[in-house]
Amino acid sequence: MDSGNRLGDIEITDPQAMRALAHAVRLAILDRLHRHGPATATQLAPHVGATPSVTIKR
Repeated sequence: MDSGNRLGDIEITDPQAMRALAHAVRLAILDRLHRHGPATATQLAPHVGATPSVTIKR
């Protein structure tokens, strides 16, 4: 990580990762996990506005 990065942001340069994170629900899941730690799909669903089946990695 860049030492000049005060916020601890992650730089993503992989096009496949960029496409995956362009989805609003995926971004919400990532944010929720980052802020609150590990969670199951059922626990995440109400916080990200999706069903548990949508929150599961395929």
